[in-house]
Amino acid sequence: MGKNSAYRESKRRERASKLAAETGITFEEALIQIEARVKAAGKILAKNAKSRRKEEQIKEVKSKRDQLEKFKTQVTPGKRPVQGGAPGLGKR
Repeated sequence: MGKNSAYRESKRRERASKLAAETGITFEEALIQIEARVKAAGKILAKNAKSRRKEEQIKEVKSKRDQLEKFKTQVTPGKRPVQGGAPGLGKR
């Protein structure tokens, strides 16, 4: 067991003992309630994370589209257009 998981486990046990003392239930029942709360919170947070990721992807696509639109309409004044291409189309 790593340091983080050991710390998480100790905090979970601490919360369970505090809940058991406050509500008058056994330690095992308090652990079960805390696990249920953690699972419910995890589901809610997972939904939020998915929706945030979708918003980020939409913003990325929108910014790329905006950059392309800027490039299409960008004009550099004062420069002569280059004539080129097939013979007979104005190239000297």
